[in-house]
Amino acid sequence: MVGDYEFPTWLNETSDFNGDPSRISETRLDKIRDDESVAANNNEARYVRNKAFIMYIYEAVKTQNHDVGKHNTTSAEPLGATNVTTPQVTTHSAEGTNANDDDDPVDHAGGMARNPRGRLERLAYLVSQELNQVIPNECAQECGQAPLEIIAQRSDEVLTIAYEQLNTRPFFSVQECWRRLYEDACLFKVVHILRARVASFGEDLSPNERLELQNAPQDGNWLSEIIAVLDKSIQLSGAPRRRQLHNTIFQKLSEVLPAGEMNKYPPAFRIYEPWPLRTRVGVSKADSTIDLVQFQEWLDVITQPLVIPKVTRHWRASKLWRSPRYLMEHTLGGRRLVPIELGKLYTDKDWSQRLMSFAEFTKKCLLPSRPREVGYLAQTDLFDLIPALKADIMTPDYCWSTPPPSTDEATLKTAGLSSAPSLSEPIVNVWLGPSGTRTPLHTDPYHNILCQVVGFKYVRLYAPHETPKLYPFGVDEKGINMENTSQVDISAHVACLLGRNVDAKELGEVDREFPKFKEAQYQEVILSPGDCLYVPLGWWHYVESLTTSSSVSFWWN
Repeated sequence: MVGDYEFPTWLNETSDFNGDPSRISETRLDKIRDDESVAANNNEARYVRNKAFIMYIYEAVKTQNHDVGKHNTTSAEPLGATNVTTPQVTTHSAEGTNANDDDDPVDHAGGMARNPRGRLERLAYLVSQELNQVIPNECAQECGQAPLEIIAQRSDEVLTIAYEQLNTRPFFSVQECWRRLYEDACLFKVVHILRARVASFGEDLSPNERLELQNAPQDGNWLSEIIAVLDKSIQLSGAPRRRQLHNTIFQKLSEVLPAGEMNKYPPAFRIYEPWPLRTRVGVSKADSTIDLVQFQEWLDVITQPLVIPKVTRHWRASKLWRSPRYLMEHTLGGRRLVPIELGKLYTDKDWSQRLMSFAEFTKKCLLPSRPREVGYLAQTDLFDLIPALKADIMTPDYCWSTPPPSTDEATLKTAGLSSAPSLSEPIVNVWLGPSGTRTPLHTDPYHNILCQVVGFKYVRLYAPHETPKLYPFGVDEKGINMENTSQVDISAHVACLLGRNVDAKELGEVDREFPKFKEAQYQEVILSPGDCLYVPLGWWHYVESLTTSSSVSFWWN
């Protein structure tokens, strides 16, 4: 045994190996592995299957102690009685490490698909070792000794304890110790699931593996379960200390996805260009893409909305995000969990939000021409959840401009402006949804560049001085300040403008309840792929997807 890992009994008992797997020549192993016609005895077949993980353990122990139990791996000479301690594994959470930098012995043995058990064994071992390392000034100790004593064996119980603390108060007021406890309990649960999966292979089971198999989920959906546990860890705790370990596990799990899994999705979303918008109050539009200097001149002369064409045409996302298959690939076959808004508008009483697998979101909301349920991945820091997607976009240079300080009284009264922190870099959010997804009329306490990547969106804007005619909410019954959101649901007015069938009664009710609204002056535009829209600080804006659509917004001040 090394640490908490028991070597298979056949390895120590087989006379052919004499306790030392290095006695099988590399040439012989390569032939067995690569040529199906080569006959192998049971022991050789087992060793080829498990070679990567076993050799990893042997080499790690040898590095630390210069011995590996019965024999030295280089000379195969027996060693004297020694105390073999658990190897100190270099983890990927340390600063400056890279998940792809390790010399992975399984890669030399044919890859994850050819040795899934060895890979999963090794991954469980690495996560376990990371969790067993002492973190200086560990705040989780503040949760008390009781949960820490049972966390490795009874992670579900500890998750329940920590979740109660996370769920009973606002996130910003939760002590970090409870977030750390939840994070580590999730990772211990991942170890249990991995070991149960290894045990399910059903060969050469140790007593510990048999126990794991008895306690394993019976639905066989172990991969989705691990991913859900990790995503909840990130989204509920913020993963304050082991975020890189989460990303490493995701990367390793991507190597066991079933081959051809993405082919069941269409290669591209069906998107039809809408009719051109005929309007007398269109947003100003540049003739072509402008540079930072030209944009700064616009800000200095007139702080008004501006459409700049072809800004995102060179982004990888402009092509890749059209493909459901690509998005599925980068969400681990759609298993990653994302926060989805359900309902027409977040101001409606029946509006809700829940975590949903990306596959479920795609099948129910993005692919159907008329989805039964409107779901919106709205204002989400998707690049924090899935860092690989960030390589598909670029921050526009316009975000490094310097808007002149506003002297307009209405702008200075923008909700949230007085408490908005100064930003050293833009706040980036992703918006993805089907036709019909809407964001109600609202303001932001930052300047905003909204980049249209895929599909088409209608946007209507009102200047800050129109605020009295837009009837902002106040503080709601839950104590939430909604002053940045209008009470007026303008979707019926927009539908009428776009030529859709509209209930005249609904329009009449809006006009009667908010009589000044029809006097408010506005600008409007349909954004096409490649366009970006500058929304100045304090400007009210309503956004509606006319097709399946993805956008990226950049806030800056």
